[in-house]
Formats: sequence, structure tokens, C-alpha cells
Amino acid sequence: MAKAKKVPWVFTTYRHELKFYLNLQEYEVLKGRISAALRLDSYAEERGSYHIRSLYFDDIHNSAIIDKLSGVMDRKKFRIRTYDFSDETIKLERKVKSGQFIRKDSLPLTREEYEAIISGNFGFLADKKEAPAMAMYIQMRNQLMRPKTIVDFTREPFIYPVEDVRVTFDKDLRMGLCGVYGFDIFNRDLLTMPAVTDGLVIMEIKFNNFLPTIIHKLIQGPNNARSSISKYVLCRRYE
Repeated sequence: MAKAKKVPWVFTTYRHELKFYLNLQEYEVLKGRISAALRLDSYAEERGSYHIRSLYFDDIHNSAIIDKLSGVMDRKKFRIRTYDFSDETIKLERKVKSGQFIRKDSLPLTREEYEAIISGNFGFLADKKEAPAMAMYIQMRNQLMRPKTIVDFTREPFIYPVEDVRVTFDKDLRMGLCGVYGFDIFNRDLLTMPAVTDGLVIMEIKFNNFLPTIIHKLIQGPNNARSSISKYVLCRRYE
């Protein structure tokens, strides 16, 4: 079993996040523009993309999904995220949204810690100093927050140094059939089903204070309207 990388707790400042649905033609055009002007993220240099699997949590009242659908401006979600089905890097993440701004706090987990959380033995989180761990412990203890769904997709990430811009294309969004097959995020054979139709691609753009003019020009298109997209909601809408 691979050991989790010793990645420090990461606390980010609030950033802007824009999301767009793209059809395949729009995706090909925009990817061509972006890849010509922006650098591919180093994590994707070998293959041009990587696989992401996230296990999302929600409380007994399904607050995360209800708050999103109700348009609540200040909300948060918890998830455990892995890459390419490996336990080398396992992250516990708390994503916080305040109005038009987002923040993501993350800390590394070992495979044993992940297994403990899934088994309901989450008490060790209270002993950690990192804020996301204590926040998750409180939610799991007081609000009965538990795993809800697995979200799969393939990401093509590009970066631009000015304003720390990150443009990603997320393809093949799929939901895990967790009610039948459990929450094993390392199972390559986990049965999943498409969460979007017609091959739609989700483009996300994150940046600090302002979107540089060059990026704004690159993403312009006749049908590129900003959307309110939640992969978590998309993957729970058939429940």
C-alpha cells in the first residue's frame, strides 16, 4: 500500500470561480486557444490530464445540496479527493462559498485515516490541529454528516501566472452507484453512470482579484454563458 504524501495543510484565500457548460465543438475550440497560450499544469504533463475521484459528504438534513438548490450564498461542502485511483495523495477538503467567492481548505489523510472515517471512526479528527479536520468532526458528530456520493471525472488543467489563473476542462463526469457498491474510492471497477448528457464538458476558471484581459478574450464564444454548476448536485439528482 502506498503511503500518503506528506503534504502540509493548505489554507487558501477567497478566489473567484466561473463555470461554463461546453458542447464538444466549443470545447475543442476553447481548448485549442487555451493550450496555445497557457501552460499545462505540471501534474498533467505526462498524459495531458488526470483522473479525479471525490467522495462527498452531507448531513442528515442534506444541507449541502438543499443550500445549493435554494441559492444560499454562504455554504460549504466536505469531500475526500484522490487522483488516478492512487492512495499516494488523499485530501480532506472543505470548500467554502461566500457570495461569488470560493475558498478551499485541505489537509492530507493517510489510507488508514480514510478507512477510519468511512467506517464511522472519525474521533481522531478532533485531535488534529487543522481547521478542516475539526469542522468535519463537528459536522459528523452533531449533524450526522456521512458519505453520500462519489463523483468521477477527467481533468485537463492549464495555468497562467498573472492573478494565479487556473483554467480546467472537466470531462466524462460520472456518478458512482454507491448505494449498491459502497464508497471505496480506490476501486477502479466501481460501477458508475454518466451525470451529464451529450458529452458536455465543464470549464472552470479560477483567479484571485481580476481576470486578465488575455484570458477574457480567449474564452469568448457565441454560446459561452456562465452557469451555476455543482458536480455534487449533478451526481445526486437521480436519488
